[in-house]
Amino acid sequence: MSYTLTEARDVLLKHVLDRWVAASLTAGNLVYDDIVVNNLPGANQTWARLNLKNTESRQSSLADYTSKAIFSRTAILTIQLFTPRKTGKTESDRVGQILLDMFERKKADCIWFRDVRIREIGNDGSFFNINVIVDVLYDQVK
Repeated sequence: MSYTLTEARDVLLKHVLDRWVAASLTAGNLVYDDIVVNNLPGANQTWARLNLKNTESRQSSLADYTSKAIFSRTAILTIQLFTPRKTGKTESDRVGQILLDMFERKKADCIWFRDVRIREIGNDGSFFNINVIVDVLYDQVK
């Protein structure tokens, strides 16, 4: 399967949104880094911000008889999770595990995930912040 940058982003973000909602988390509390949000969720709500950055690209095959070649792409998905400070780490651990389970030993269509990890950031105003970081791999044929 071949993906443009936009197609890969759409498949990946749909993967996250579908699983976020399936875990009974509020869809409106999942925000995207490139969209201005005037009213972030309040201090008593769990919410997350998605950030996908393409990082590398290389030609991974020579052209075939049709002159098409495979270009392998790598991206890093960072999900910044914010949970109310009053819950201690209980809520961040619970939702953090949901986020890990979205990606460990999983793929979205032909987009692969690897090196899924959590980085605890700590207190940030009214929230406790952890980041879930995922290496994302996909190909484009052209």
